[in-house]
This record gives sequence, C-alpha cells and structure tokens, in this order.
Amino acid sequence: MQRRWLAGALATVVFAGTAFAQGGDVEARLKALEDEMKGVKQENRELKAEVDRLRSSGGGASSKDQEIRLQAMEEGIAAARGVQPMWKDGFRLRSEDGKYDIHFGGRLLVQSRTFLGETRRTDSFFVREARLQADGTLFNDYEFTVQGDFGRGSAQLQDGFLGWKRHKTFSLRLGQFKEPFALEELTSGRFIDFIERSPGAVLYPGRDLGFMFHGKLWEDRIEYQLGAFNGNGRNNALDANDDKDIAARLVLTPFKPLDDPWLKGIRAGGAITYGSEKQAFGSLSDPNSAGTYITMTSGVRSRGDRNRLNVEGAWTKGPFKIQGEATWVDVQLARFVSGLPNSTFDDEGDFTSYYLEGLWVATGEDASDTFGRRKVAKNFLDGDGCGRIELGLRFSQFWTDDSLFDNGFASRGRSTPGYDSWTVGGNWWLNPYVRVSLNYFYNEFWQPFDVSGRLEDHESGILTRFQVDF
Repeated sequence: MQRRWLAGALATVVFAGTAFAQGGDVEARLKALEDEMKGVKQENRELKAEVDRLRSSGGGASSKDQEIRLQAMEEGIAAARGVQPMWKDGFRLRSEDGKYDIHFGGRLLVQSRTFLGETRRTDSFFVREARLQADGTLFNDYEFTVQGDFGRGSAQLQDGFLGWKRHKTFSLRLGQFKEPFALEELTSGRFIDFIERSPGAVLYPGRDLGFMFHGKLWEDRIEYQLGAFNGNGRNNALDANDDKDIAARLVLTPFKPLDDPWLKGIRAGGAITYGSEKQAFGSLSDPNSAGTYITMTSGVRSRGDRNRLNVEGAWTKGPFKIQGEATWVDVQLARFVSGLPNSTFDDEGDFTSYYLEGLWVATGEDASDTFGRRKVAKNFLDGDGCGRIELGLRFSQFWTDDSLFDNGFASRGRSTPGYDSWTVGGNWWLNPYVRVSLNYFYNEFWQPFDVSGRLEDHESGILTRFQVDF
C-alpha cells in the first residue's frame, strides 16, 4: 500500500513539473491560435465584402468566370464557419448558424445513508447515479437524447428519444422518456431541493416508452403535454397488453411575463394518467431510507384499470420558494393462490400522498431557478466567493386503504397503513456543476411493523450527497 501511495505522489510531482515546464509553450500556442482566429475573421469579412460587391454589380448578368468566382467565395465562407467547440453546461459542438448543436455530458452522484438509534437497517455508501449523455439539435427542428446509467451494477438506458420542435406551441417526442406527471418527478434528480424525492415518488409513472405532444402558449403562460405510453415502465420493449396509458398535464404560470415580484412566481397545474395494466405489483419503499413499508403478499398483480391524479403548485419570490403536490392512485389488483380452486381474488388498491416544502437561498440568489440549473453569484474559491447555500424543510404523508390488509393483498405484520415523514437539510453549490448536500429525515409509522424480526414505530437517519454534473 505504501508503495502505491509513493508511486502516486511521484506521478503527481512529475505531472505538475511537466505542466509547469510547458507553461510557456502553452501560452505561446494560445497566442498563435488567437492570432490565427483574428486572421480567419478578417478573411471572412473580406470575402463577404467581395461577395456583396459582386452581387450589387449585377450578378445575374455577370460572365461565367465571375459566376464561378462568386460561388467559390460563398463556399469558402461556409467552410470557414464550420463547427465551433464550446463549453455550456457541458462540452458542445455547435455550428455558427445554429442548425447543429450537440452536447456531451454526464453526472456522478455519490451518496451515503446512516441510520440513527437502534434499527435493523444497514448504513451504506453507494453510487446513486453514474450517467453519460449525448443530446442535441439537428437541422434546427429535430432533437435527440441518449442517456445511460452505469451506477447500479449494470448499464441501463434512461432516456432515448427523438423529437420535432419546429414550433414552440406544438412539438412531438418519440421514444423512452418521463411521462408528463408530477413536478417533483419531472425535475431532474440533479436539481431537486432534497437528496431524495418525497414518499409519493413511488406512485409516479417515471420513464416509459411512447410518444407525446407538448408545447407552450400565450407567452409561456400555458404549458401542456399529452401522450400515450406502454404503461409498464422503462426498458420493457414489449407491452403486456394492447391497452396504453394516456397521460396529460397542464401547467399555468399566468403572471410569468409581469414584473410584479409577488405574482410572477406563481405556478399551478395538474396531471392525470389512465390505463389498463397486467403486471406484477411489488412492495413499496421509502425514498429516504430505502426501507420497505408496505409488503405485498405473493401473487399480487395489477389486472385492470389504473388511474393517477396529481395536482402541483409552487410560488417563488426572491430567495424563497414554497412548493407542494398531492397524488392519488387507484389500481385494480388480483391475487393468485396456487393449489386452490377459484384462487383469483380481486380488490382495488387506493394510495394517497402529499408533500409541502419550503426553501430559502441563504446566499441571496433568486429561487426561481430551483427547477433546473442553479445560478451561483460567486463560485467557491473564486475571489471571496462562498458558492450558493440553500436550506429547506419538507413534510410528507403517505397512506393506503385498510382493505389492502383485510383482504390479504398486503402483510399487516410487515407493513404500516401510512406514515409521516420530515426532511430537513441543505445544499451547498460550490459552482453550477458541483453540489454537496446533507439531509436529516424522520419517518413515524402509523402502526409498528416487523423489520428483520424487530418491531419499529419510527426510523431516522442522515443522507449525504456529493454531485458533479455537466
């Protein structure tokens, strides 16, 4: 081990010395590139001036030689424009005319979960996400995204879709992507206010295969999405039945174009999905603790209608944000008991969840950007910069109908019919691409249940995250 550390230290010293020795050479090369770019720009201006002069002198009546010369100059200008590499939320290749814009990015989210008090839960470090992505625009009108995750022991496709976006009011997307349901789910995991989503996240449809129409109207005051999906989740190439999930979402930000700081940050919306499904219905776990709190009995499947309803709301003003959502799901369930005649039993599962949260940007930045990429006024270690600090509090509830236990679809001894969840924490954005987060969570179960041979009526713990994305 000591030899490895020594070798690493020597390699670092050699690399640093080499970089220092080559510092002057790098500066000279940069100066040469700058001079070359100035020359190219000057040449472009001269070519364009010559083209304009030839056109103004009557190109239609010009000689053949003049026409050839004009065409050569136009081709020279187009070639000189080319594709420019740049950095904007990741590495990009973008054409000067904007027709082509390809982005290469990725993310790494490393987390830890530590439980407090006596519990049978296991403390652990884990890679939450390790993703690579390529996305972009082609011919102005077409978009694509391919994203894979390598963080959970196997490579899985997350997003893989094509889109047509010529008109902002009416666009089309085809492939695998998130169904339009729930603000919390549609906000990327990189940018959610807490390390994990609320307990209701287990009810969201997430990614699926299908198509969607979407757009924005009335100066972006109205946003809509309408799509049809297989309904059985991501990376399932074939649907389990002929029925499809229909999903629709509408969001209103009626005062968005106004300058009134009290009104422009108001948003409200809702979403529904409707479909008929035939697939296994598994146990449910809490996002913070990853512990199972509703254990389904064996042989339970969804077999029939599944309806989801979500309402969302948010308000931002200056460094403050309030956000909340409520979700209702009812699904037709069937239970099969092997070895018994007439062994199919039917029931309806009803699940409800809501959350309410508040966020304060302690360093003063505007909270209106907390649905996506953060703006950091002063990056950490950039002069006197300390980065961006956010503090938040969230309360959530989740519950289901007692009939699920009374009719044997879930194990009462290994489940709770509902629980309250508190989460408090903060995010430290060192810059727009690096985030360090710390959360404390407390879950209080409405009914004690068995966890690995021990009755538990609550659980609490600490989550940490270190995140880099681009």
